[in-house]
Amino acid sequence: MTNLLVTGAVLLVLLGTVSSRVEEAVEVAAAVVLDIRHAQAYNCLPVLVYQQNTAYDFASLALEMVRTISERGSSYLTFTSDEVLFGTTEPSSSVVAATSDACVFYVLLSSLPLVEDLYIFLSRSDWFPGVRRYFTWLGLPASSLELIAGSQTLQEAHGLVIILPQNSGIFSIIVPCPFRLNGEPELVEATHWSSEHGFDRNVQLFPEHYKNCYGYKFSVVSLDYPPFLAYVKKEHGEPVQHLDSIDIRILDTIADEFNFTYAIYEPADGQWGFQLPNKSWTGVIGAVERFEADFSLNVLITGQRTEAVDFTIGYHNEPLTFAMGKPKPLPQWLSLVRPFQVLVWCSVGVTIVVSTIVLWLLILASNNVASHEEFLSGTRVFQNVDLSSDASNRAENFEFSRNNSSYWNAINIIVRGFLRQDIKMPRKSPVQVFLCFWLIAGFVITIGYVSTLTAFLTVPALSPTLNNLEELTLSHFSWGVQNFKAADFQLFKSSDVPLYRTIFRGLHFCSSQKDCLQKTLDENFVFISWLTYLRDSIAVHFTDRHGDSKIVLARDVFAPRQLGFCLKKNSQLKGYMNEVMQRLIEGGFVQKWLSEFIVKHSKEGKAMAFEADLAGVGGDLSRLIGSDGPDKTLTLYHLQGVFSPSSPGSWGCSSSLHRFQLLESPLCRCGHVKTVEHFLLNYDNYSAQRDPLKRLLQCLGLWFNLKNVLGGGDHSSRVQLRIIRVLAQFLSTVGRLDDLYKEKGNWTDPFILLN
Repeated sequence: MTNLLVTGAVLLVLLGTVSSRVEEAVEVAAAVVLDIRHAQAYNCLPVLVYQQNTAYDFASLALEMVRTISERGSSYLTFTSDEVLFGTTEPSSSVVAATSDACVFYVLLSSLPLVEDLYIFLSRSDWFPGVRRYFTWLGLPASSLELIAGSQTLQEAHGLVIILPQNSGIFSIIVPCPFRLNGEPELVEATHWSSEHGFDRNVQLFPEHYKNCYGYKFSVVSLDYPPFLAYVKKEHGEPVQHLDSIDIRILDTIADEFNFTYAIYEPADGQWGFQLPNKSWTGVIGAVERFEADFSLNVLITGQRTEAVDFTIGYHNEPLTFAMGKPKPLPQWLSLVRPFQVLVWCSVGVTIVVSTIVLWLLILASNNVASHEEFLSGTRVFQNVDLSSDASNRAENFEFSRNNSSYWNAINIIVRGFLRQDIKMPRKSPVQVFLCFWLIAGFVITIGYVSTLTAFLTVPALSPTLNNLEELTLSHFSWGVQNFKAADFQLFKSSDVPLYRTIFRGLHFCSSQKDCLQKTLDENFVFISWLTYLRDSIAVHFTDRHGDSKIVLARDVFAPRQLGFCLKKNSQLKGYMNEVMQRLIEGGFVQKWLSEFIVKHSKEGKAMAFEADLAGVGGDLSRLIGSDGPDKTLTLYHLQGVFSPSSPGSWGCSSSLHRFQLLESPLCRCGHVKTVEHFLLNYDNYSAQRDPLKRLLQCLGLWFNLKNVLGGGDHSSRVQLRIIRVLAQFLSTVGRLDDLYKEKGNWTDPFILLN
């Protein structure tokens, strides 16, 4: 702005007349500014910024203009260019608060190179956060319009008016149009101003350029994040080929509304972005912060990020959770100890030791009080004892007395009574009372153990699952995140919460989401990520053709964040995007699209799993269906509940009933102990009913043993189902399933459960 001088020569240029009155020139310049503000930005806070320490006295011009404007009833905040650019002075909080719902009208008095810096800083600064900004620059004479057109910054400026003095007190008012010629920027002469007529106030000097972008191509930066954004990479530096996804549908709706196009790029470092020690950002956030891209898609809104970039409204709430491998069955040998917890087992052991000592002391006390012969007489518990002669009684009682005087005999009585085996019950009341309580306690404990053991053997126990971060930090699992340096990493890195700090110290990184999820299957590893992102990836890559997955998600979620588009600081495009997004959210389109993509990707995952399984069997569809059909095969785990109530000999019930004298013998009619194996394979009374089962196994080339009879062999599901059906027919024929399928007095066909 080489010709704006507060000298007679400058005033001659401004007025176009021969005059020596500086005040008149200042009044004319002030009149232009006031007319523009009153017509287009009357309610805005006026701020004047001028350049100092130059060959031209902009400071004097600024002060004269402020004085002149003040005389006309207006007041301006005044700052020097150094105060603005180097941050030595900022508007007070009260002034900022007063403009929170309004706008700011800047008047710039400076040379051409500096006005670019002032515009860039003020349009992106946080001086007046959340308000609309208007700029007016007193520029060069009309002959220097080409010089202004060479400034890319001024051509692409939003909300800027350039005032150029012409001859005879007439000023040209130039408005930059960023999207005029096929999306390219252009400087347009909107109107003229004169001291006699002013300017045409019907002309919009601060037009809303984004309402029609004339096909302008915006630069978008983002990363692959299905189902919100999916794309196919191209060569380095080339825009990606985006695929149908939620963000693309939202963006296409906005683009159709405001007539623009876009190209999507990946950030050079392949990261979402986190804050460096120097307060700059990497990745997607850094690209938008440095104005290398116009905006980004599907970025999680956080407090730290809002200091660097602007965000649209959130269109989806996305919490963090974690994925891990599905719980695996515990080793079967542990079934013997799983019915009781460690504390219970310790309590049982201590009780046995203490009870032994108490019994021993009672026996010793009874020996000191009772006569030797009286104490020695006794009877057996659980069995009838035949005392045929006095001699044999005396000999047996003498032996009993000698053993009772020892501590080992007390141990023998306590342990045998606890295990419900035969013991000799002394006749002295103190010992009998104690042993009665002990036998009752032992009965309750052992019955509880046996019943719980039966349940554990029927339903296989699984390894414990993790449901929250507290359990994770106390487990033997390791944990990690995808190496995106995204909001999850920033959360754990910058948080002061002790739990999050513990998680951060133990973080591991993997290169891709698929690698992280595969690691949960191969190792004791937990993958921490965002809920929808995990659900989608598991559905596509880790689901079998029946829709089952070996990966599960934790029950709890934490640190929810809103997904939105991030834009350049103070971008006017934000308001237009918010308007369309709000309509899409209120119309339910975003949630509808999300549901559609989840279902679609689940079907795609099952289809890919089916193709992989089909290729694994050489393309033979019949083999694939036979090898792993949807029918569930009954195995020993499923049938144990049938045999337990149907046969007294199963799980040692006959022996227990016999010891309590509720059953004369633990043997069946053929002289063998009643067991599941004997009942199914060897009981002679059911030979005829068993023949179809034996013939079927012979036809299939299988041994007639318990494993194959129960369908537990390594056969196809179709073969196993045939065996189980014939087995069910055998059980029904011999009358062992009647009580299981009787309902309200009506007999129900047991084969309904197998069809």
